[in-house]
Amino acid sequence: MPMQSTTPIPLGELFEHFARGDLDAFLAGCSDRLILMARGAADEVTMVPRDRLQAWLGAQDALTGGTLRAQVCLALSMSDEHVVILRHSFVRDGERQSYETINRCSFRYGLLRGWSSLPFDMHEYRRAWLADSPVGYALS
Repeated sequence: MPMQSTTPIPLGELFEHFARGDLDAFLAGCSDRLILMARGAADEVTMVPRDRLQAWLGAQDALTGGTLRAQVCLALSMSDEHVVILRHSFVRDGERQSYETINRCSFRYGLLRGWSSLPFDMHEYRRAWLADSPVGYALS
């Protein structure tokens, strides 16, 4: 498989594309082998390869009636450590819900290759997705 080549996109800029919903620009800074490992309300970690990311994000957005948004709160790169804190918000049953995730990232050849996302506060996350929900939103 030929190696992708691109000019690296700074971490904060890359995740700003993600937060604005510009998935094409976000994916331009990602390796073909990108794997997102997300931990949510389920006990298991969900692993999402790059080619399924758009569908996975679309399913989450659909649960919120299209109101799911993200904001980059912090993007920090030090040597080989890369961390992004995202604030997610959406409206459910007429009430605004929000929570933060801490996202550890790894890069190879200037492209995002590994991405682990964990709720910063599991209680806040569960309250946002699960409280009073007839369908039990169980995002992971």
